[in-house]
Amino acid sequence: MILLGALLAFASAVAFASLLGAGAPPAGADGACANEAIRIAQRATQVGGCRAFERVTPADKGGGDIVAENGGITAGADGNAAAFESRIGFADSEGSGAQGRITYFSERGAAGWTTHALTPRGNPDANLVRVGTYTEVFSEDMSHVLTRAYDLPDAVDDTPDRMNLYIEDTADRKLQSVTGSQTGEGDPIKYFFGNFLAEEGWGNSPDLHHLSFAATGQLVPAIPGEYPNASKNAYSWDEGTIHLAGILPDGTVPPGGSTLEPESYRGGISVDGSRLPFSAPAFGPKQVFLRVDDSYTVLVSESENPAFAEEAQNVHFEGMTPDGETLFFTTESPLLPGDTAGGPDLYRWTFGPDPEHEPNLTLLTNSGSAITSFDGTTGALVGMSDDGTRVYTKENNGDLRVLEAGTSTFIRSVAEEAYKSRVLRLASANPGYSRVSPDGKWLAYVAGGQLFLYNHDAGTVTCTTCPGELFQFREEAAYVPTLTASGGVEPPGFRSRYLTDDGRVFFTTANSLLPQDTNGVPDVYSYDGPTGQLSLVSSGVSSEPSEFADASKSGDDVFFVTRSRLVPSDSDDFIDLYDSRVGGGFDEPRGTPVGPCSGEACQGGSAASPLGPSVASGAVARGNLRPRRPCGKNQRHLKRHGKVRCVKRKKHRAGRKRESSARLGTSR
Repeated sequence: MILLGALLAFASAVAFASLLGAGAPPAGADGACANEAIRIAQRATQVGGCRAFERVTPADKGGGDIVAENGGITAGADGNAAAFESRIGFADSEGSGAQGRITYFSERGAAGWTTHALTPRGNPDANLVRVGTYTEVFSEDMSHVLTRAYDLPDAVDDTPDRMNLYIEDTADRKLQSVTGSQTGEGDPIKYFFGNFLAEEGWGNSPDLHHLSFAATGQLVPAIPGEYPNASKNAYSWDEGTIHLAGILPDGTVPPGGSTLEPESYRGGISVDGSRLPFSAPAFGPKQVFLRVDDSYTVLVSESENPAFAEEAQNVHFEGMTPDGETLFFTTESPLLPGDTAGGPDLYRWTFGPDPEHEPNLTLLTNSGSAITSFDGTTGALVGMSDDGTRVYTKENNGDLRVLEAGTSTFIRSVAEEAYKSRVLRLASANPGYSRVSPDGKWLAYVAGGQLFLYNHDAGTVTCTTCPGELFQFREEAAYVPTLTASGGVEPPGFRSRYLTDDGRVFFTTANSLLPQDTNGVPDVYSYDGPTGQLSLVSSGVSSEPSEFADASKSGDDVFFVTRSRLVPSDSDDFIDLYDSRVGGGFDEPRGTPVGPCSGEACQGGSAASPLGPSVASGAVARGNLRPRRPCGKNQRHLKRHGKVRCVKRKKHRAGRKRESSARLGTSR
């Protein structure tokens, strides 16, 4: 025991020293956090990295909760803007979306966060269940948002009486139509069946200047031959101009159309819009193609094996690097002479000066056990570096591997995690359970209810939620991002930032991983891969659960939802969105005190600790934000005009059934 204590003390000293070195949080002249006074007022001194809390949602939320599930929260890359949803109208809201959800946009200013609504005024003729308004994806800087809706009355040049795609400016709410037909004919849509764009996927550049999508209908003038072809076709949109992308290398349009697979893969177009992968035909066995500069097309899944001159079989597109130079796909066919395994394998295709005639393929696996995608979630490619040279894969036997320069390195087996491991695929979303840093050094993934971090340079795997082998964990200990149990619409392609480029991860856990976490409910943590530092991001002492939602690109802003009143201006118990910001916090008037805390940690404590043993505590089950706290003795909840408050309980007359004092008010 003495030896163990000495080792832990040494580890703590090393971790603390590393915190004070390069990359340390902002500090004042005396070495304390520059925002220490704010942290003390918020009872947040136990939170790591000189973070303080900022309430992103407004004080007036219409007397109810914001929506806290299914990826409805998005943070800007710089952490100065965020979007969230509510089923209640407030601020300057005009319209409502599918299932009554309204999207709101909050922006940080010198004095705090301000909020306005984004969901545009809908078409009164639209069936809100089948053809409602959907907020789909924001640009990285949050200046624009892609919206899918039915013939919006405030838009021009869209396709009438159909679902359309729009780009909305988040500042002035002006709409730009994406899917307006450019045929110049009276009836712009030919061979239309079903809801236009109702179920189609798309890719987008980070700035939303370039999009790819598939549509059943004619959006550009007819091309001699097979277009229009009464089928789905792949299109690109480049800052106001639509191009038909589904064109074969010989210049013809496939009679069976073309499509984008997998659906809602946001990397389905290069960052500059010049490269767009598509699959053809739209239905049935497909080949993978790449449209280049809207001028020519290359067959990606073409054999370079003299002994195999047939079409590749069972081809599935897996992903593309941001510059569009490298594509990945699986096939059962031996497209290179070295493919001798007789089953599905993963290939890499690299662009060159003469991609139609020079060798482009590299066989990455030769086991015949690459996972093939049949349902849009399974797949072999877990992720890759931005240059495509370092590739992470998962095989059918559950092996995670990293492939580089012809070498395959085993990482860990996740065969036992049947459900969680199947969505490690790069193209999986909502939210996807794996992330790879741009340089390929860091791989973060969830398996077996724990969050793991792989350091390629060191060749190590760390369970960031497992501080000791003797520690007894609940199942589903780690989960990312916010996924509460009330259900609802999932934004296609949503993938929160829970891994930073420099190897930090953020997660929610119901376990107490640090002594300062004393409240026995889920909290948000940060783990720093380079230093091994584990820190609280949410309070750890407030009486209500907190759940991770998203983060800025740097990780200096981590957004989470909670009912807890963490700042003086939060005077209700509705769900709010908070930003745990490095060096942040606002000097708010001391009106309403910060909400109650739980345990000895109300007195504050050390903000961070190296990964080490901890003590388990009771926890709320995953998926539910705890209902509003009960009123005091001889009080009860009274809900009036959408607001709930505690009132003195009246004495009951004889014979009247006594109301249970344990009843909890809700806001849903």
